[in-house]
Amino acid sequence: GVVVVHHKELGEWVSEGDAVVELVSTGAVEAWLAVPQSFYAAAGAPGVSIPLRVEATGRQVESTAIRRIPVVDSSARNFALVVTLPNTKGDLTHGMSLAAWVPTGRSGEQLTVAKDAVLRNEVGPYIYVARQAAPDAPAMATPVTIEILFTVGDRVAVRSPGLRPEDLAIREGNERLFPMAPVIPSPAAAKKAPQ
Repeated sequence: GVVVVHHKELGEWVSEGDAVVELVSTGAVEAWLAVPQSFYAAAGAPGVSIPLRVEATGRQVESTAIRRIPVVDSSARNFALVVTLPNTKGDLTHGMSLAAWVPTGRSGEQLTVAKDAVLRNEVGPYIYVARQAAPDAPAMATPVTIEILFTVGDRVAVRSPGLRPEDLAIREGNERLFPMAPVIPSPAAAKKAPQ
Protein backbone atom coordinates (compact mmCIF):
# COMPACT_ATOMS: atom_id res chain seq x y z
CA GLY A 1 0.00 0.00 0.00
CA VAL A 2 0.84 3.69 -0.06
CA VAL A 3 0.65 6.14 2.88
CA VAL A 4 -1.64 9.02 1.90
CA VAL A 5 -2.16 10.80 5.26
CA HIS A 6 0.08 11.12 8.37
CA HIS A 7 -1.98 11.61 11.53
CA LYS A 8 1.05 11.74 13.87
CA GLU A 9 4.54 13.17 13.50
CA LEU A 10 7.73 11.25 14.09
CA GLY A 11 8.39 11.05 17.84
CA GLU A 12 4.86 12.10 18.85
CA TRP A 13 3.14 10.09 21.59
CA VAL A 14 0.23 7.88 20.60
CA SER A 15 -2.36 6.08 22.65
CA GLU A 16 -3.69 2.63 21.99
CA GLY A 17 -6.17 2.79 19.10
CA ASP A 18 -4.98 6.19 17.77
CA ALA A 19 -4.67 6.52 14.01
CA VAL A 20 -1.08 6.96 12.87
CA VAL A 21 -1.37 6.90 9.08
CA GLU A 22 -3.92 6.18 6.33
CA LEU A 23 -2.94 3.55 3.79
CA VAL A 24 -4.39 3.02 0.34
CA SER A 25 -4.02 -0.47 -1.08
CA THR A 26 -2.22 -0.82 -4.39
CA GLY A 27 -3.38 -4.43 -4.73
CA ALA A 28 -6.81 -5.76 -5.65
CA VAL A 29 -9.65 -3.23 -5.40
CA GLU A 30 -13.17 -3.78 -4.07
CA ALA A 31 -16.02 -2.16 -6.00
CA TRP A 32 -19.22 -1.68 -3.98
CA LEU A 33 -22.33 -1.73 -6.16
CA ALA A 34 -25.79 -0.57 -5.03
CA VAL A 35 -28.30 -3.04 -6.49
CA PRO A 36 -32.13 -2.82 -6.19
CA GLN A 37 -33.59 -5.28 -3.68
CA SER A 38 -35.74 -6.97 -6.34
CA PHE A 39 -32.55 -8.52 -7.79
CA TYR A 40 -31.25 -9.89 -4.46
CA ALA A 41 -31.64 -13.59 -5.33
CA ALA A 42 -30.36 -13.31 -8.91
CA ALA A 43 -27.34 -11.14 -8.11
CA GLY A 44 -25.90 -13.60 -5.62
CA ALA A 45 -26.16 -16.72 -7.78
CA PRO A 46 -22.99 -18.86 -7.86
CA GLY A 47 -20.83 -18.65 -10.97
CA VAL A 48 -22.13 -15.20 -11.97
CA SER A 49 -19.67 -12.98 -13.81
CA ILE A 50 -20.07 -9.19 -13.66
CA PRO A 51 -18.65 -6.99 -16.44
CA LEU A 52 -17.60 -3.48 -15.38
CA ARG A 53 -16.30 -0.36 -17.12
CA VAL A 54 -13.97 1.95 -15.18
CA GLU A 55 -15.14 5.48 -16.04
CA ALA A 56 -11.74 7.14 -15.51
CA THR A 57 -9.81 4.86 -17.87
CA GLY A 58 -12.54 3.38 -20.07
CA ARG A 59 -11.09 -0.06 -19.33
CA GLN A 60 -13.46 -3.04 -19.35
CA VAL A 61 -12.92 -5.64 -16.63
CA GLU A 62 -14.85 -8.72 -15.57
CA SER A 63 -14.92 -10.45 -12.22
CA THR A 64 -16.38 -13.57 -10.68
CA ALA A 65 -15.08 -12.68 -7.20
CA ILE A 66 -18.42 -11.43 -5.88
CA ARG A 67 -20.01 -11.33 -2.45
CA ARG A 68 -23.42 -10.09 -1.45
CA ILE A 69 -23.91 -8.07 1.75
CA PRO A 70 -27.18 -9.38 3.27
CA VAL A 71 -28.52 -5.99 4.42
CA VAL A 72 -31.06 -3.88 2.50
CA ASP A 73 -30.94 -0.10 2.99
CA SER A 74 -34.47 0.74 4.22
CA SER A 75 -34.52 4.19 2.60
CA ALA A 76 -33.13 3.32 -0.87
CA ARG A 77 -34.23 -0.34 -0.96
CA ASN A 78 -30.78 -1.32 -2.29
CA PHE A 79 -28.25 -3.86 -1.10
CA ALA A 80 -24.49 -3.92 -1.62
CA LEU A 81 -22.74 -6.29 -4.00
CA VAL A 82 -18.97 -6.28 -3.52
CA VAL A 83 -16.87 -7.16 -6.58
CA THR A 84 -13.11 -7.71 -6.20
CA LEU A 85 -11.11 -6.46 -9.19
CA PRO A 86 -7.50 -7.38 -9.94
CA ASN A 87 -5.22 -4.34 -10.13
CA THR A 88 -2.16 -5.75 -11.86
CA LYS A 89 -1.67 -2.59 -13.96
CA GLY A 90 -2.04 -0.31 -10.93
CA ASP A 91 -4.60 1.88 -12.74
CA LEU A 92 -7.44 1.35 -10.24
CA THR A 93 -7.69 3.23 -6.98
CA HIS A 94 -10.08 4.18 -4.20
CA GLY A 95 -12.79 6.69 -5.16
CA MET A 96 -13.01 5.91 -8.90
CA SER A 97 -16.46 5.47 -10.39
CA LEU A 98 -17.51 2.60 -12.60
CA ALA A 99 -20.51 1.19 -14.41
CA ALA A 100 -21.48 -2.44 -13.87
CA TRP A 101 -23.92 -4.81 -15.53
CA VAL A 102 -25.33 -7.16 -12.91
CA PRO A 103 -26.96 -10.27 -14.43
CA THR A 104 -30.50 -10.69 -13.16
CA GLY A 105 -31.41 -13.79 -15.12
CA ARG A 106 -29.95 -16.67 -17.04
CA SER A 107 -27.62 -16.05 -19.95
CA GLY A 108 -29.14 -16.77 -23.34
CA GLU A 109 -29.77 -15.59 -26.86
CA GLN A 110 -32.29 -12.78 -27.34
CA LEU A 111 -33.95 -11.30 -30.38
CA THR A 112 -32.96 -7.63 -30.78
CA VAL A 113 -34.18 -4.74 -32.92
CA ALA A 114 -32.83 -1.23 -33.47
CA LYS A 115 -34.07 1.33 -30.92
CA ASP A 116 -35.32 3.46 -33.84
CA ALA A 117 -37.74 0.69 -34.85
CA VAL A 118 -39.65 0.78 -31.54
CA LEU A 119 -42.83 2.87 -31.43
CA ARG A 120 -45.34 3.33 -28.61
CA ASN A 121 -49.09 3.83 -28.44
CA GLU A 122 -51.70 3.65 -25.67
CA VAL A 123 -51.44 -0.17 -25.64
CA GLY A 124 -47.64 -0.25 -25.33
CA PRO A 125 -44.51 -0.73 -27.46
CA TYR A 126 -44.72 -2.13 -30.98
CA ILE A 127 -42.76 -2.29 -34.22
CA TYR A 128 -43.66 -2.47 -37.89
CA VAL A 129 -42.25 -5.38 -39.87
CA ALA A 130 -42.23 -5.76 -43.67
CA ARG A 131 -44.15 -8.94 -44.57
CA GLN A 132 -45.44 -10.38 -47.81
CA ALA A 133 -48.83 -12.10 -47.90
CA ALA A 134 -47.70 -14.10 -50.95
CA PRO A 135 -44.32 -14.52 -52.71
CA ASP A 136 -45.31 -12.21 -55.60
CA ALA A 137 -47.25 -9.68 -53.45
CA PRO A 138 -45.69 -6.41 -52.29
CA ALA A 139 -44.47 -6.20 -48.69
CA MET A 140 -46.80 -4.54 -46.21
CA ALA A 141 -46.16 -2.79 -42.89
CA THR A 142 -47.48 -5.18 -40.27
CA PRO A 143 -47.61 -3.94 -36.66
CA VAL A 144 -46.32 -6.37 -34.03
CA THR A 145 -46.78 -5.77 -30.30
CA ILE A 146 -43.55 -6.41 -28.37
CA GLU A 147 -42.32 -6.67 -24.81
CA ILE A 148 -39.07 -4.78 -24.17
CA LEU A 149 -36.66 -6.84 -22.05
CA PHE A 150 -33.57 -4.59 -21.89
CA THR A 151 -31.36 -2.36 -24.02
CA VAL A 152 -27.85 -3.11 -25.29
CA GLY A 153 -26.17 -0.12 -26.94
CA ASP A 154 -28.39 1.03 -29.82
CA ARG A 155 -30.43 -2.22 -29.80
CA VAL A 156 -33.39 -3.40 -27.73
CA ALA A 157 -33.91 -7.01 -26.70
CA VAL A 158 -37.56 -7.88 -27.29
CA ARG A 159 -39.98 -10.75 -26.93
CA SER A 160 -43.15 -11.27 -28.92
CA PRO A 161 -45.06 -14.33 -30.12
CA GLY A 162 -45.78 -12.49 -33.38
CA LEU A 163 -42.13 -11.73 -34.19
CA ARG A 164 -39.83 -14.06 -36.11
CA PRO A 165 -36.01 -13.83 -36.36
CA GLU A 166 -36.19 -13.38 -40.15
CA ASP A 167 -38.64 -10.44 -39.97
CA LEU A 168 -37.42 -7.08 -41.31
CA ALA A 169 -38.13 -4.40 -38.69
CA ILE A 170 -38.86 -0.98 -40.20
CA ARG A 171 -36.76 1.70 -38.54
CA GLU A 172 -36.87 4.67 -40.92
CA GLY A 173 -40.14 6.39 -41.73
CA ASN A 174 -42.05 4.14 -39.34
CA GLU A 175 -43.70 7.12 -37.58
CA ARG A 176 -45.66 7.88 -40.77
CA LEU A 177 -46.77 4.30 -41.46
CA PHE A 178 -50.19 2.79 -40.94
CA PRO A 179 -51.08 -0.92 -40.76
CA MET A 180 -50.88 -2.80 -44.05
CA ALA A 181 -49.30 0.15 -45.91
CA PRO A 182 -47.22 -1.08 -48.88
CA VAL A 183 -43.46 -0.79 -48.29
CA ILE A 184 -40.31 -1.51 -50.25
CA PRO A 185 -37.79 -2.91 -47.76
CA SER A 186 -34.15 -2.04 -48.14
CA PRO A 187 -32.27 -4.07 -45.50
CA ALA A 188 -29.51 -2.27 -43.61
CA ALA A 189 -26.19 -3.96 -42.94
CA ALA A 190 -26.56 -6.13 -39.87
CA LYS A 191 -24.43 -5.12 -36.90
CA LYS A 192 -23.47 -7.44 -34.10
CA ALA A 193 -24.88 -6.28 -30.76
CA PRO A 194 -22.19 -5.40 -28.18
CA GLN A 195 -21.60 -7.97 -25.48
